[in-house]
Amino acid sequence: MSLNKRVKVLVATVLGAVLVGSVVHVFMLAHKRIDTLKDKGSAEGGQTQWTTNVRANEALEQNAQRVSTYQLVPGSGVEDPEITRIPMVAIPEGTFWMGEDGPLANDDEKPAAQIQLHAYNIDIWPVTNRAYRAFIVATGYPYPPNWKNGTYPEGSANQPATFVNWKNASDFCVWAGKRLPTEAEWERAARGDQDRRVYPWGDTWDRQRGNADYQVGHQTDVDAYPEGASPWGVLDMSGNVWEWCGNDHYPYEGNTQPIQDYDANFYSLDFSTPGGIAVAEVHKAQGVRYKVLRGGSWKSSILSARVSQRNPTFPKYASDFMGFRCASDGVPEVPESAHKESNP
Repeated sequence: MSLNKRVKVLVATVLGAVLVGSVVHVFMLAHKRIDTLKDKGSAEGGQTQWTTNVRANEALEQNAQRVSTYQLVPGSGVEDPEITRIPMVAIPEGTFWMGEDGPLANDDEKPAAQIQLHAYNIDIWPVTNRAYRAFIVATGYPYPPNWKNGTYPEGSANQPATFVNWKNASDFCVWAGKRLPTEAEWERAARGDQDRRVYPWGDTWDRQRGNADYQVGHQTDVDAYPEGASPWGVLDMSGNVWEWCGNDHYPYEGNTQPIQDYDANFYSLDFSTPGGIAVAEVHKAQGVRYKVLRGGSWKSSILSARVSQRNPTFPKYASDFMGFRCASDGVPEVPESAHKESNP
């Protein structure tokens, strides 16, 4: 690709992000995240790609405006048949290793520490298109911009619901009588309590256990990789779609990075440079925090699919590689399969 084409595509990508008041994370918090840039949009496509990005971003902005004041009745969807179809795994009170200190770790994953959590429940897999449609039908909630005629793409009923921002995900969970998991809850469900494994099944990536790095080229069903289950029996936690967590992006206790490093980045374009080349400038928004995505996606590298990887993202942002699952407090009856150990 020529330099001029690359510059045009960079400008298109950044402008597209500005249109939704969000940001495409061209500049990551740590240099080791460079492999995940595939998540942020392709550099191919020229004018066609730019036009598509503008239309998609306009749809996302309209969606965000429509749901900004949307009122839901908490728990009103608890008995919906599609909600009861999503099993929850019960995880008892206990201690696990959170974070990472090894050579693959980004700065915001450090330091690793033992964390105690109360008992909680977490969905066995991400919320599917079929379940998200039940939410829309029951509440009149706006459907994602990639849906047509009020329904998801053909053949994707059992795939994760995507093009949902943080509020969309949170609203669904509230309607279902649940909530988004915290990062700690998510990581414990993915890693288990016994060790500091890199992936839910062990320390080595296995293409038969997860969908990442464009190995399939698209999303897969939420139960497509049963051998990729975590020690708790939770599925689809490495790859397929990034998953929203409930909390803001803050440093872990004992992290030595300046707190200002965790302020959100905003980008502006300077068109006054010699030769007319637009330059993107990064600005910190003091005290403004990202939300956090976990788990990697079908587009991202296998490094992003590590259970300790954190992906700070603006809560208004949504894409075809971002989904979610829900959690809740307390422990219902624990099925025998809930604590099975996956085979490394």
